[in-house]
Amino acid sequence: MNTDLRLSIGFRDHAKIVKLHKLLREAGVASIVTLWAYVAAYRPKGVLSGMDIADVEIASRWLGENGAFVETVHCLRLMDCPACKTSDSWEPHEIVLPVAIHDWEDWQPWAFRADERSALAREKARKRWDKEKAKKEQVGTFEQGGKEAGCKLHKEKMLLASKSDAAGNATASKIDAPLLSFPLLSKDQKKDTAADAAGPLLSLTEVEHPDKGNGGLTPKKASRTRKKTSEYPPEVLELWQAYCDTIVKVPAKKADALRNIIARLKEGYTIRQLGIAMENYSDTMPEDPDRRYHPNNFFGQKAYFLGFLPEADPGHAEAAARG
Repeated sequence: MNTDLRLSIGFRDHAKIVKLHKLLREAGVASIVTLWAYVAAYRPKGVLSGMDIADVEIASRWLGENGAFVETVHCLRLMDCPACKTSDSWEPHEIVLPVAIHDWEDWQPWAFRADERSALAREKARKRWDKEKAKKEQVGTFEQGGKEAGCKLHKEKMLLASKSDAAGNATASKIDAPLLSFPLLSKDQKKDTAADAAGPLLSLTEVEHPDKGNGGLTPKKASRTRKKTSEYPPEVLELWQAYCDTIVKVPAKKADALRNIIARLKEGYTIRQLGIAMENYSDTMPEDPDRRYHPNNFFGQKAYFLGFLPEADPGHAEAAARG
């Protein structure tokens, strides 16, 4: 369905529109534009088939005398009767349904060819989907063939393995004494073996590499240790929990947030100052939860919390002096 109408900016100066305005005033001009919009959307060929004079005036939103609008636009040759059109000369005659908009194809070619564009778009979409479907069917055929070949190969391997096991069992049955894969150990030997197994294992850092320096040993990398949540002070945990309950509503990167709070405390801020900043932010925070600061950002290196400390707060003055 068409969604627009091509209208010249100077259509009000056209002789027919000027006469229409003189005969039916502004209501007539508004009705003809409304009728054009209706035709573009629902009768793209310009012919109002299946519509009588009352239907045409309803589509035009004409509220004046019944039949006056259709008769006037027909006399002005803004509307034609295709069944009566026999030559280029025109004289007033009785209206024969269905009526059509005058020269609609010439003035509205885009709307006139809407059905053809839709049909062409459907055909292109059908060809594209048929191509995708054929490609998927081809891939499925290859996969099915691969599975069948794999199953056949697996079946052959299993058959060979079963024959090999059968031959091995037949050979083993001819031996009188059972073969042991390891010697029997005495109790003392078992204790020594267990003690050796419990001894220190050679770590990767002690493996020698002749091609490298530092005595042929690989330097040991320093492992990063993470604090457990229980190792943080209770007041830090309480501040984080209060922020999540009041602002974020869901926990977010707890470890990062706790480390940032500890870092701010080491810089000289207090739990009280951070709590005041949190309360002030909760009064002005955005309604959309996705636009609110997460605790690891609010207490992070950019120090967003400073913008919510009172001017008289000592921490604010110290921050200003540092920054």
